[in-house]
Amino acid sequence: MVQTMVMSEVKEHPIAVAARRTGLSAHTIRKWEERYRAVAPERSPGGHRLYSEGDIERLQLLKRALRTGRRIGDIAVLPDDRLREFIRADVARPTAGAAGAAGAAGVVGGGAARSREAGTGPQAEEWIAGYLDAARRMDEGALRALLDRAAVELGQNLVVDSLIPDLMRAVGDAWQQGGLRVVHEHLTTTVVRSWLTRILEAAVLPESAPAAVAGTLPEQRHDLGALAAAVAAAASGWHAVYIGADTPPEEMAAAAASLGARAVLLSFSYPGDQQRVLADLTALKSYLPNKVEIFIGGEGAQDLVDGPLPEGVTVISDFAALRQALRALSCG
Repeated sequence: MVQTMVMSEVKEHPIAVAARRTGLSAHTIRKWEERYRAVAPERSPGGHRLYSEGDIERLQLLKRALRTGRRIGDIAVLPDDRLREFIRADVARPTAGAAGAAGAAGVVGGGAARSREAGTGPQAEEWIAGYLDAARRMDEGALRALLDRAAVELGQNLVVDSLIPDLMRAVGDAWQQGGLRVVHEHLTTTVVRSWLTRILEAAVLPESAPAAVAGTLPEQRHDLGALAAAVAAAASGWHAVYIGADTPPEEMAAAAASLGARAVLLSFSYPGDQQRVLADLTALKSYLPNKVEIFIGGEGAQDLVDGPLPEGVTVISDFAALRQALRALSCG
């Protein structure tokens, strides 16, 4: 008897496709598989992981279920229907401060001690609810006010490290689920970009401050991570210049040479052609003096952790680690 496999079970998608469609890094997907048996990919003749439509949907469900406050180790063994129940219950539960009249200015209360944890704890949902509400109303002023207030309540570093990534992921999820339109996503991205730019331009540093350039290499057009990296560098006492997205290696090196930069900060928002990425990094390093360090971060960069990176190129896990690395470099 011949059995026909339904399309959702056909293992045909490489990990780069699964990463792009779920918004998870390939590193995270591999760890969820190895540690928690969250999905069970097959292997291609060349040994590469292959995922089905069902695997990708399950990874999406796990990602959304994590935002209800649960841990991956607790939910990875649950069936998809149970994950959907958690997500439906969380969506149906009203969030404090989400009412339209309150807007972004009044979504959080309770003092600094409580707010300090908002970027990584359940209180982040209150900020996100206010942000999504302001986005739906196309209220640019409320979006800016929320970020300004968050910087006061949480501190600039926590806003850059945790809150902005959480907000942008929430906007992306709401758009994919039909709760927001493309124009809402564009507005929120524009507001975040201008807010980060304002913070960067306001940094006052001595002329002796070490210099860094930040941007993205070719085919990496999502640049908020690179701009945030420049803000993180400025917070660490570096004169950071953001030069934009999709920049050829030779142009990135020319900017570094013009500024006498000691560091180049690159963001990889999504997995790309690893051979092209490694070739670009190798070319960039060859154009730079040996003393110039290259720091790379973002979801796509985590796929390069175990790769044959050129000497002087370091993968950074988050902005806190970047600030620490830059402080060490400036003292070296």
